[in-house]
Amino acid sequence: MALVALVKFLRWPRHYAERPNLLEQYSNDELYARYRFGRDDIAFICNILRPRLELATLRSHALTVEEQVLIALRFYASGSFYEVIGDGLAVRKSAVGPCGALSVICPYRSSGSICEMA
Repeated sequence: MALVALVKFLRWPRHYAERPNLLEQYSNDELYARYRFGRDDIAFICNILRPRLELATLRSHALTVEEQVLIALRFYASGSFYEVIGDGLAVRKSAVGPCGALSVICPYRSSGSICEMA
């Protein structure tokens, strides 16, 4: 019993990499070049999708709605591999791919209008 308490006490603290806020980091022209949308357009898309994409918790540093939308827009704009997109946004490949942000957003692109989702 004392050994279990000692192991829990000696556990290394977790260190999470700070993800950049890309909407503040890039100018409007740079956002157009990378994502094919400007800052106001991205904010509009995020506001429409927020009820469906927002997570109830920030446990384990979950992706924000803005990060999920930027991942999807980057994928659609470039058609690049998951790992390349993840590197650009400082997230792992698993957070981007079929089990990550794209799996949440991809079903919406097949509907007739993005406004039907709201």
